[in-house]
Amino acid sequence: MSRTNGSPARVAIVFAASCAAWGGPELRARAAYAVGRRLPIIAIELGAGYVLLPVHGLRDGTAPVYAVEGPWISLGVDLGLNF
Repeated sequence: MSRTNGSPARVAIVFAASCAAWGGPELRARAAYAVGRRLPIIAIELGAGYVLLPVHGLRDGTAPVYAVEGPWISLGVDLGLNF
């Protein structure tokens, strides 16, 4: 889901909110390392994908103002405990 809110500072565009679903395929890779039997697990995740269902914000129904589209990447670091 893409949910945006805002009020521009010095622009003649009035924007309240929008909410729309977007999606596409995603590839993820994850590497994890357990320090010890009861000690933390450290992991790094890398993701990449391409938005197939884009979200566009239009002014007057025609002029594009913003978009959630195209390729994207993400990076995450995780820390956990073994139980």
